[in-house]
Amino acid sequence: MGYLPSKNFIAIIGSAIVVVFAGYFASFVWKTGYVAEAVIQNTTKSDKNLAVDINADTNADTDGDGLKNWEEILWKTDTNKTDTDGDGMTDNDETKNGRDPTVTRSPLANGSWSDELQKPEKSDDPANGTVTGQFVEDFMKKYMGSKTAVGGAALPEKVKTELVNSATANLQKNTASYKDEYAKKDINISKSADPKKYLNNLARALNENFKNISESELKVMESFSDTRDPAKLETLTNYILAYKTTVDFMKANQVPPAYADLHLELLNSMQNTMLAAQNMQKMPLDPVLGIIGVNLYYAEVGRARQYLAALKAQTEMDKIAFADNEPGAFFNKYFK
Repeated sequence: MGYLPSKNFIAIIGSAIVVVFAGYFASFVWKTGYVAEAVIQNTTKSDKNLAVDINADTNADTDGDGLKNWEEILWKTDTNKTDTDGDGMTDNDETKNGRDPTVTRSPLANGSWSDELQKPEKSDDPANGTVTGQFVEDFMKKYMGSKTAVGGAALPEKVKTELVNSATANLQKNTASYKDEYAKKDINISKSADPKKYLNNLARALNENFKNISESELKVMESFSDTRDPAKLETLTNYILAYKTTVDFMKANQVPPAYADLHLELLNSMQNTMLAAQNMQKMPLDPVLGIIGVNLYYAEVGRARQYLAALKAQTEMDKIAFADNEPGAFFNKYFK
């Protein structure tokens, strides 16, 4: 039999509180401080509240047979039956004894038993076409392979830790795969461009494009987490459009040479944040992709802080200041 993820499992971990390595594998990657604690604070639920949600999701055992509901989904057993295959041994006891809890025990001609654990098979579930499906399939193979190696017994703490570390590294690798798209050849550098005029134009565009956005993307994600209503994520469409419009403007706007590197930094950050928002919007159907989006978002917020610090230093070097009635005054609140 195949032990790999079904759409049901994808749906289970598709909540905003994504617990991919649940139970004693629980490792929640979307939380304040995971990437940039000093950059973003109080934008998501507290760790205490997250812990409550995680425990509720990961410790449920509906039929009381010793297997958590999430484990029953992995084994493809019935969460409402203590003995899915009806052979007199509970599902949990069968997994501990290296037996398949979905196959009734009977002797085979080669001397083995029909319910001995088999190696995980390749799943043809359509859900595996998503990042989540691929992620869970990889986790499942490692999990079931480890269970088979110990004859279905409880896994040693070292193995549990290795599974969590492997899954976390997989997420980090996926996040790191997002590279900057633009180089200097993609921007319009002009020696005749006036720095102050350039900054006023940039500030005017930023102010116009984001004028109807009053809260961070993470607040939208928190609202989705509270309600589990996918419609909450539709508002991210406005954010995505704002980033795209800004990217298009920045590619066309003339840039003074002294501001070229800064301009490129902001351009790539805007592009990556747009991708992050797009990924977050897909959370209900592809939760791991949504998690990658949140991680990418955290990284880009930290990058934006660095950009603003460098921009402030450059304007001070150029002795550029903005009066309250100038578009460039947009930057003043960030410089403070």
